[in-house]
Amino acid sequence: MRFFTISLLFSLVAFMGCSPSDSGGDNTTNAQSSSSSLPQASGDSQTVTPTQAVTHFLEALRSGDEALATSMLTDKAQAEMEKNEAAIKPPGSPTATFAVTEEEILGDEQSGAHVLSTWTDSDESGDPRTYEIVWILRKEDHSWAIAGMATRVFEDQDPLILNFEDPLDAQRKRQAVDQEIARRSEGETVQQAQQQTPTSPR
Repeated sequence: MRFFTISLLFSLVAFMGCSPSDSGGDNTTNAQSSSSSLPQASGDSQTVTPTQAVTHFLEALRSGDEALATSMLTDKAQAEMEKNEAAIKPPGSPTATFAVTEEEILGDEQSGAHVLSTWTDSDESGDPRTYEIVWILRKEDHSWAIAGMATRVFEDQDPLILNFEDPLDAQRKRQAVDQEIARRSEGETVQQAQQQTPTSPR
């Protein structure tokens, strides 16, 4: 079903409704351990580009590494998620594949960057589905961190922007999308029923 694939897309970053305390104290240790595998900047030499940051983030989502995915968010996003008892919940889908295709620095580096990626995984029927996502990044301490994402959910609407630094707003937007999916799905069901109902002879 078409609307199922939208829900599958959102499962990449299902980050609301989970208190960080649920995972105990191991999360911090794992985050420090996982983040040590990332390329590090030394002095004025920047070795972590926006493309590299998004690649590591998507790999964390694909492998289900919650600690690494969380550690790659901006400091503000991490603080706001902790404050609002939210957390990144990667899907951990070994069948998924992804590609990082474009990178754009917005003005100077302090203005941030946009990185375009594709994510491909199977839907409920086993058919491959590909989604385009623009990741929004900010520069922090000689490296790049994930601040949010944008994607087109409905072809007849503007792209949806989820700001990880404002998780409550992101949750409201996702709830609005769920409601719109339900509305459209109900309308689709009614339309199909009308098409299948035989016309009474006059």
